[in-house]
Amino acid sequence: MAPWGQPSAPLPVRPFPDLTVNRPPPKGGAQLAVRADEDLDMGALAIVFDCSGSMNDGTKFADAKAALRQFQDAIPPGTRVSLWAYGHYPGENDWDKVGEKVIKDIPSWDPKDPRQKDILYNGVRHLNGNGYTPLLDTMLEAVNDRDFQNAPGFKTIVAITDGCDN
Repeated sequence: MAPWGQPSAPLPVRPFPDLTVNRPPPKGGAQLAVRADEDLDMGALAIVFDCSGSMNDGTKFADAKAALRQFQDAIPPGTRVSLWAYGHYPGENDWDKVGEKVIKDIPSWDPKDPRQKDILYNGVRHLNGNGYTPLLDTMLEAVNDRDFQNAPGFKTIVAITDGCDN
């Protein structure tokens, strides 16, 4: 076991990025671009969705839901997908509540199946921004989930958030 703060395996360091984009973000929205090797064997994807109170500012919540809808088309076929939400607990005493698994599991994603897309989107459609921001705790819950851990292949977590603490 490596000492704390030291990687247990060699970590490649690249002084320059593979791809650079120098343009301002579009008005009223955000974008995400992901690039990976084409032969990557995608095993599991946990989507962590921000429902904290800061998402009620302007159109953030609607934009996040639209981003989830667009992101669905980029999920590779056969991926095990789960959806986690945090901050959607009403009331003032919710600071200690971590996120929960809203969509238990879609064992094999099919991007052409509209029912699967509806299941994923409907997982957040009824939620509202209410509470605090346990982003890291929710990500840890997702990583430690048995279905996520047991899926073969590469594992990814995507957070859809405004990045603001509430």
